[in-house]
Amino acid sequence: MTQREEQEPSMFLLGLGVGFGLVLTGIWLALTLQTGLTYHLFPFAIASSPTALARFLDDRPLRHTQAAFASVMGLMLVTLGWLALAVSDEDPSATFVDGQPGGVIGEIIIMAGLGAIIGFVWAVKRQANLSPGEK
Repeated sequence: MTQREEQEPSMFLLGLGVGFGLVLTGIWLALTLQTGLTYHLFPFAIASSPTALARFLDDRPLRHTQAAFASVMGLMLVTLGWLALAVSDEDPSATFVDGQPGGVIGEIIIMAGLGAIIGFVWAVKRQANLSPGEK
């Protein structure tokens, strides 16, 4: 194993993050199909999960290309989840603010976008250089 490989999180962790996002997508779909309710934070959690889980499990920062790929994968999972809801004719209508522009889909786009951005930033952020006594 090269020194560079030792310093970077593995692709396995990114795959694990995408898998976790897939599980969250399944839960989101199951809950929404069963109850007909809008679960507003699921798109955020799904979009951020590939990067956040990889960073959480291995405290080393991801490369920008890894984090960008994982963020795109998270956004794709949200998109697939919404498409599955649309195909099933289960179109939840409850939003945070009644009558807001864009409705539920606008809310999902905003929450997923925030999740992907925040997950990306956290995944690539380097820790501050603290002395051993300050950690």
